[in-house]
Amino acid sequence: MDEMIKLAEQYMEANGESITGKTKKNQSKLKPEVADQKQDATKCEQISKGAIFFSVNEKKFNGHCPLYSDIVVVMVPGKNDSFRFVTDIYAEKRTKWGSSHSCNFCSFMLVASFVYGLTLIWFFCVCSGNGNIGAIGVPNPWRLIPPALLFTTLITVAMCASAFLLTMGMRHFCHQIETGPIGSCDAAQHIAWEAYPHMNGFYSLHLKTEAEVTR
Repeated sequence: MDEMIKLAEQYMEANGESITGKTKKNQSKLKPEVADQKQDATKCEQISKGAIFFSVNEKKFNGHCPLYSDIVVVMVPGKNDSFRFVTDIYAEKRTKWGSSHSCNFCSFMLVASFVYGLTLIWFFCVCSGNGNIGAIGVPNPWRLIPPALLFTTLITVAMCASAFLLTMGMRHFCHQIETGPIGSCDAAQHIAWEAYPHMNGFYSLHLKTEAEVTR
């Protein structure tokens, strides 16, 4: 009996099959699908972290958008280690925060990319194996490829625009800091700010957001 089983296994292996009923060809097809699922899951995790970091950082500025903002910083009288943004409407030079639409667009794209990534993972899981949808009953799942490519292209272009706004907008903000009395964004995140008590660590958080979104 053992010899018959061995002969059967040898015969099936010679024909590209296995004793489990799955051909080697099918098994090889599963590997890239599993790799794609892991890649999408990793990207979703990165985007979700970026969305959280960006949301927290926006709250540090009391809801104001720092992207492409023109700021005026002065030292608080009597406090050498405390600074404030000049926001008096009657001041000759005052802080003009960036458009809320820029920050809202970046936040929206982070959330939209996260949701789209989860959707792709779901499609990969459903259509894995021999390509049959099974209980869902959608024939010819390969028809999902063209619209998936279209939406992926749109999401990619929008995410590139969002990453550009995030990177260049904060670079503009830091340039304004550098021309003031503080000197750099790195130094600005370690000092006290009047009316903005939660700005500690804002620049490090931005760098984390940028790293998660752009990599």
